[in-house]
Order: sequence, then C-alpha cells, then structure tokens
Amino acid sequence: MKAILFCALFVTLAVFHANAVPEGVNCPCPRIYYPVCSTDAKTFNNKCEFECYQEKNRSVRIAREGRCEEENIYE
Repeated sequence: MKAILFCALFVTLAVFHANAVPEGVNCPCPRIYYPVCSTDAKTFNNKCEFECYQEKNRSVRIAREGRCEEENIYE
C-alpha cells in the first residue's frame, strides 16, 4: 500500500513539474513560488526556472518580477 501511495505522489509531482517548466527544459529548481515575467511574455515560477529556459533561449531576459499580465481583450 505504501508503494502505491509513493508512486502516486511521484507521478503527481512529475506532472506538476512538467507543467511548471516550459517544454524541453529539464532543470532541478526549488519549489519556491516567486514568479518572474520574461521578455517573451512567459511566466516562470521562479528565477531558477527562468534561467533553465534561458539556456535554450539566450535572447530572452527577465522583463519584471511577478506574473506576466494578460492582454485585455475588451479594449
């Protein structure tokens, strides 16, 4: 029973991590939520995840701390 719970927890964490970091990025980052917004309008959970993404996208920079704002489609 413990093995099943452990496997379920592992799969859940793996799925969460896969959704937290953009595709093609594999980097061991802490699970700290301190979001940053990149110049290509992607929100990262923290600076570490951004830096991992930046390894494959050298031209991108941090635009600001915090989540990226969504466009207001009503204007």
